[in-house]
Amino acid sequence: MSKFIVLDIDLEYLKVGFSGEEKPRLIMPNIAGIPSQSHLDEVMKQLYFKDVKLTKEIYFGKEAIDNRFNLKLVRPIDLDYNINRELLSKILAYVIFNLLDIKGRQNYIITYPLFVPNQFIQDLVKIVFETFNPSGLSILNEPYSTFLATNRDTGLIVYIDTNTQILPVWKGTSFEQQANIYDISLLDLKESLDVLVSSRNGVVLSDYALEQISRYCLIAKSREEFENLTKGNLDSISKLEREFNFNDKKVIIDLERYAVTEMFFNPVLIGKDILPLPEFLISILDNFDRNIRRDFYLSIVLGGRACFQGFAERIHDVLEKSINLEINVKSFHPDYSNIIEWIGASKLSSHPDFINFMVSPTEFFEEGLQVMDRIRFEKNNIKLDLKDIKLLPVFKSIRLEESPDFVNKMIQFLTQYITVDLKILSEIFSVNKEEMKKTLSSLLNKGQLKGELLENDQFKYWITDDPQEIEKIKKSIKITIQQSSEILHTHFMQRLKNLKEIKNLKTFRARADEFNKKLSSSNEKMNLLIKKSPIHISIEEARQILKPWRYLYREIKNKFQKAIPY
Repeated sequence: MSKFIVLDIDLEYLKVGFSGEEKPRLIMPNIAGIPSQSHLDEVMKQLYFKDVKLTKEIYFGKEAIDNRFNLKLVRPIDLDYNINRELLSKILAYVIFNLLDIKGRQNYIITYPLFVPNQFIQDLVKIVFETFNPSGLSILNEPYSTFLATNRDTGLIVYIDTNTQILPVWKGTSFEQQANIYDISLLDLKESLDVLVSSRNGVVLSDYALEQISRYCLIAKSREEFENLTKGNLDSISKLEREFNFNDKKVIIDLERYAVTEMFFNPVLIGKDILPLPEFLISILDNFDRNIRRDFYLSIVLGGRACFQGFAERIHDVLEKSINLEINVKSFHPDYSNIIEWIGASKLSSHPDFINFMVSPTEFFEEGLQVMDRIRFEKNNIKLDLKDIKLLPVFKSIRLEESPDFVNKMIQFLTQYITVDLKILSEIFSVNKEEMKKTLSSLLNKGQLKGELLENDQFKYWITDDPQEIEKIKKSIKITIQQSSEILHTHFMQRLKNLKEIKNLKTFRARADEFNKKLSSSNEKMNLLIKKSPIHISIEEARQILKPWRYLYREIKNKFQKAIPY
């Protein structure tokens, strides 16, 4: 039996692979970048991007994110689930034809968020039919697909991602009428994390950085424990510390790991007047007969990208205190929670009878919207036994758009970060940390990669070890900083002059805050030019190279402070 293409599409990521396999072949950001420098001011161009040559009309996934300062980034699906059909078609074609090198007509199964407008589903189906002319197509929602991965016949699925979808499934039947959305999701968590971590560490975090940090958030055992943590002494708080490095900028979190997840149990913390998540689940299950309700409480399943340590236990404890029934809450291992809906679709499409429930292009174009319910698998109340379906391991997968040339892709990534944790490298290239360490050691020994493995499980990349090249880079950095210093000085002095002319105090404060942030950001980027050097520049050399900028920066800072009337 030929394999199906399994495609999970959501706002932030695309996950693509083949039926019968245990994980996707590719996971990449669902985003594109179009060359456009009009939104950049001249200073930023001078600082970083004058040597960047954009050779493509459009960039996809991580390649778009890596070149974000020279591109206009666009997501093909917005927060209201409106689809840019042309853009999504290009991204999907790039993934299927270029990255996975799939030829000919195939059968497709697609998972999608449950609570979306009908127009979204219609547009999605039409894009797939028009772009790929598949032999057949079936679609199913993410919570139901998550349920299929659990080998159960009954469950209350709590799928937490860019929205939080809750779906009861009893004896294989999906109860969409009783399904609901909980008004706190991963987007709220990231927003809170951004505010707390950025203000504390003085950095602006990218989506990639927030994604990495959010994986290490924790759930307090109870509201009382959370309150005790916030009142704890420095020793107890320091034990929670975790350090991250992004573009050589150190980011430390401790209490934030608990603070941002507490919103699921105390929504008032983010100003939302809604029930805590456990009470919200009770309100959904109260609509069912008591006997059926008991089955649901014995099979609560957490899926999606927010399966934090302690989440299942906290929900279990709160529910157990609230109702007089036995409770069982299942949370998936973090390595699988973010792909659990893809796994469910992979299992379903591996069943030999599934081929009989596909909709062909001919049926779609002849019958039109009349086939929309039939194309949604869960709407047909079909029960296929998946317990004996065994998924095969994937020995080569692509993570965040890894190119076929592993070494070149590795170098491309390392030049963005210079020093990077092995754990992050391992996650990006879909191998465990020890395998990554062996791979790097091998590449170093063969001379295919220049750098060193550090004792703290980090890798430092060297762009070159040629002394003449190093001197050229030093000279280039010095000239760049000298020229950029003058440009930045002129730029900020003009902005300061405009600032002084503002009469309205409220407007002045807003513009002054913006001015200060941009000034601090420019200072960080000037320092980053030194840190991005492939060699260990001495402190004295760094001071000399940065001296012209330091002098001008202090001058701007002093004049700015004198301009503030409050």
